[in-house]
Amino acid sequence: MKTSIRRAQEALVAAARPREQRHLGASSELSSTDNDVNELAIWASVGGWSDLWVFVFNFLVMIPFANMLGETTESLALHPGGGLVNATFGNAVEVIVAIFALKAG
Repeated sequence: MKTSIRRAQEALVAAARPREQRHLGASSELSSTDNDVNELAIWASVGGWSDLWVFVFNFLVMIPFANMLGETTESLALHPGGGLVNATFGNAVEVIVAIFALKAG
């Protein structure tokens, strides 16, 4: 699981980097996938349990996903200029939770 997350982050960083600056050492920039907090992401697929446990585990899973999104946003912000990137993706988890809360009433 860590390798797929790392590959996704490397692809995002490589896509944001100007062509002449792309190199194979991009993986050294992204050390966030080695964080122990990211191991909580395995609970993202909890299903068939009571509503309380699904809520608790999904709440805990937001921690590593917010961490991954924050690290990816910071990596992207280094290359094209980060104001818009940070403003757009900096609060993505909160926006998603708010949308689902509004839909649920």
